[in-house]
Amino acid sequence: MPAPRGRPPGGHRGTGCDGPRRLRAPGRGAGERLEPYAGIRAPAYTVVDFHLCQPLGRLAQLHLKLENAFDTVYATSSLFAARARNFPGQPRTFSALFSIGGFR
Repeated sequence: MPAPRGRPPGGHRGTGCDGPRRLRAPGRGAGERLEPYAGIRAPAYTVVDFHLCQPLGRLAQLHLKLENAFDTVYATSSLFAARARNFPGQPRTFSALFSIGGFR
């Protein structure tokens, strides 16, 4: 039986679930940075996140996210000279989202 129009087979439109199950592991990071006005150096970093999307029937889905999986300590930004310091990035964080949708 073909999937409903505008919806990928086995998935839900506009939700990131494009099959029976989808696991993504995107990475993000930055090289070493120097705040020119305060002279603060922020070291390079790489952070790995995991995101699992599991459709649960036609209208429901479960999203599980693990951000900063290896609990890397990193600086997201620096302030100017008046308050010179680095802001720490988010520590390891787990979140779950259950959604129901598709009602028209």
